[in-house]
Amino acid sequence: MATKIIQHHEQFDFELFFQNISLQYIGLDYRDYLAFLHAEGEKHSFIGHAECDNRVENAIGNAIASEHGADIINRASTVMIMIIHSSKAVRPLTMNEMQYLNEFTSGFSKECELIWGIAEDSSLENSVKAIVFANIAE
Repeated sequence: MATKIIQHHEQFDFELFFQNISLQYIGLDYRDYLAFLHAEGEKHSFIGHAECDNRVENAIGNAIASEHGADIINRASTVMIMIIHSSKAVRPLTMNEMQYLNEFTSGFSKECELIWGIAEDSSLENSVKAIVFANIAE
């Protein structure tokens, strides 16, 4: 059973993150994380941030901007996406911004399992963070 995640970003403690998030709106939780972690295959993670217009689109784009990011996502058998925002933001997260998530995932293979959620982190202020996990089944 593979448990290593290839992180294409600064080191991040995913276990602690998923243990500490509370279910908000639509949630991914620690059980989702463990199921992803213990599935067979090569695991990758990507993290992106954005503060400007189209924060969700730009955060996802920034997350997978690494050299092989798009290729890894396109080959994934499972993709798990967490959009993190602050409820204290001057400009709240909008449905128009979230619509990009649908556009982004519409290009995935029909066989790709997609899991997504929204969490809150008040320290983000007006920025949005996207965490994208991809599992490539062997």
